[in-house]
Amino acid sequence: MYKALLLALLLPNFAFAQCYVVANLKGPSVREADGFDVEDSGFSNQKFMIEIDNEKSAITPSDMRCFMAGPNNVQCVDITEKGQVTTEIWSVFPESKIVVHVKVNNGYGPFNGANLFVGDIVGSCG
Repeated sequence: MYKALLLALLLPNFAFAQCYVVANLKGPSVREADGFDVEDSGFSNQKFMIEIDNEKSAITPSDMRCFMAGPNNVQCVDITEKGQVTTEIWSVFPESKIVVHVKVNNGYGPFNGANLFVGDIVGSCG
C-alpha cells in the first residue's frame, strides 16, 4: 500500500518534466533611470532554455535559483550580498507556442525596474 501511495505522489511530478527553447522576447520595460516610463524592449537574437522539472528546474543561460511553480511555470530568484534582488517568472503556453517572461530588479539603482515580455516557443531541448 505504501509503495502505491509513494508511486502516486511521484508520478505527477515526472509528468510535468518539460524543456522548451524560447526566443523573440519583446514587450514593455521600465527602468528607474528613465523615470519608470514604459518603453519597448526585448532580447534580440537571444534564445533561452526553460527546464521545468521540480527542483531541477532551470533557465539557461542564467545562474539564478529556480523552481517549478506549477505545470508550465518556473520562478527564479537571485539575491546578492548587497541586498539586490532579481525575480523572474517564465510561463509557457505550449498549445499557443508562446512564452511570457516577467522580470523585476530592485536594489540596482538606475537599473531598478521590470519587464513584461512575450516570445515564441521555437523548439524543445534536445
